[in-house]
Amino acid sequence: MQNRFVTRTRKDLVKLVAARLGESQAKCKPYMDATLDSLAELMKEADPELRIELRNLGVYTVKFTKPRLNARNIQTGELMAVPWHRKVHFRPAKHLKAFLDQPQDPPV
Repeated sequence: MQNRFVTRTRKDLVKLVAARLGESQAKCKPYMDATLDSLAELMKEADPELRIELRNLGVYTVKFTKPRLNARNIQTGELMAVPWHRKVHFRPAKHLKAFLDQPQDPPV
């Protein structure tokens, strides 16, 4: 079975930024790591909710989900309670959403 998604990693992002800036990957890596680690840290510290707006990219929102008492275990069919938890939602910027909404030929 073939994977539907192409996975890109932090290393791929460092390569892209280094090529765009004309710098070495070794020079760009600490800056990329610091940026991505800072975003993750902000999301972890969200109390109670958080909105991170990155112009021309989109908005990350950390929100609480409501607790549910009527969830069902898929394997056993048993009813169970799911406590509240936080989740991250991403909403793309207008121009990015417009690009992603353009019709394309299906992949082969």
